[in-house]
Amino acid sequence: ADAFQCGYCTSGQIMSLKGLLAETAEPSDEEIVRAVSGNLCRCGAYRNILLAGQLAAGRGQETLARRRKEGVHANSTH
Repeated sequence: ADAFQCGYCTSGQIMSLKGLLAETAEPSDEEIVRAVSGNLCRCGAYRNILLAGQLAAGRGQETLARRRKEGVHANSTH
């Protein structure tokens, strides 16, 4: 999902999402945002981190496919 650019927040984001998915099989977007909210992303890739959380939860494939079809790169803020 091209969620991370510089790697500064990668380990924290991954561990937060893993912890969430261990407790909640199908988290909502709000739960994903809450889970990673304590991690600072210097690149501002929060939209892509949300998409990565959706993919990890098994519900982001449609969103990712739509973005690719529209020509929106995962690192884009649009």
